[in-house]
Amino acid sequence: MCMSLTCNGELLGRLTVENLQPLDDWQPPRKVVGIIRQLIDENRL
Repeated sequence: MCMSLTCNGELLGRLTVENLQPLDDWQPPRKVVGIIRQLIDENRL
């Protein structure tokens, strides 16, 4: 499964949900990865 991250309608990048690896030439901020991990741990994603 893939997740697209956007800001104000602009694509920032895409991540795989299983291992949180970027699919594009983009490095997600650690804070974003931390929030996604928290949502996964809480079964909200």
